[in-house]
Amino acid sequence: MIVYVLIGDAIMNDDLKTKINFLKYKRAYFDNYYNDEKSFINRNLFKDNEAKGVDILAQVYSRIGAFDDNEDRYKGFVNKIVEDFDINCNILEVAAGRFPIVSYHLSKRQISGSITAYDPRLVAKKLDGINLVKKRFTFDDNIDLYDLLIGLFPCDVTETLVKKACVSGKDFIIGLCGCTIHFPTDKFDPSKTYTEEEWFDYIYSVAEENKRDYCTLSLKYLDENYECNYPIIEGKHKRKVKEIF
Repeated sequence: MIVYVLIGDAIMNDDLKTKINFLKYKRAYFDNYYNDEKSFINRNLFKDNEAKGVDILAQVYSRIGAFDDNEDRYKGFVNKIVEDFDINCNILEVAAGRFPIVSYHLSKRQISGSITAYDPRLVAKKLDGINLVKKRFTFDDNIDLYDLLIGLFPCDVTETLVKKACVSGKDFIIGLCGCTIHFPTDKFDPSKTYTEEEWFDYIYSVAEENKRDYCTLSLKYLDENYECNYPIIEGKHKRKVKEIF
């Protein structure tokens, strides 16, 4: 079925609208991509191949509306956040990616509170409703102002993010990636090939070892239609309610 959208006096189908959205995106952000990234995006743009699943292109697709909602894993992750947490609070996204697409979609649903997105490779310099911090997140970063920490495929900062959230008593939801090269070398043999399951188990053990007594951990997954079968680890802290006399 072809869907048409009225734009002024013009009638535009979804395919044309998406291409126009990409031109707007390109004009706004492409200068801040590396040359090899630009080449990858241009080479694979609007082609039905495996490249559309690569974050650097998938983030663009999600932003310009090239994905249907039921195949957009970023929107699926945002749905999971909204289902399981109160998003009207101060939120920190770590390893947000070249374009902070999770924060972007989340900002459209947040009524109160704030959203801050960290990534050293951010291509956006300003986005409505989002505080952008172009730096790598470290364990020494102060997170006192935040109520909820989030991350989707945070790769090499996954362990740091999980540990920081747990020791600080902050609620968190983190969608794990399948990168198995980020085990700490002081605990694991860098010459050995580890499985995704071993990586998932290790990160869960980090959460178990560092969480507060009043933190409950759980594992969730996106629905099958998102074709993203990686675990999502959540940490929720029970808040003590002050008795009123």
